[in-house]
Amino acid sequence: MKKIYIEKLAEVPGGLPARSMEEHIDGQYQGDSHSIPVEYNLEGELSYDIEVGKPVVVGRTKRNGVEAYGVFSTSRVTEVGNNYFKTKNSVYSYKFL
Repeated sequence: MKKIYIEKLAEVPGGLPARSMEEHIDGQYQGDSHSIPVEYNLEGELSYDIEVGKPVVVGRTKRNGVEAYGVFSTSRVTEVGNNYFKTKNSVYSYKFL
């Protein structure tokens, strides 16, 4: 597995709107009407390579700079570029650690 840092950069037009950081409650299900906030970031172990058509799944060790173990999963990836990927709802940057 690869250690990775991921940060949400933006919403995708037509996708779910991002919840604000002030409204977001870490670690709690908050319904299906919004996506995670822009600037949300995490570190952890990438479960498998980032590929179009598959969700990105990470065994998370940090969330927003704080130790927080769990699983992070995106909607299906629609585009992969140089150090970024897009999903149905979000644009993320990533770097391997």
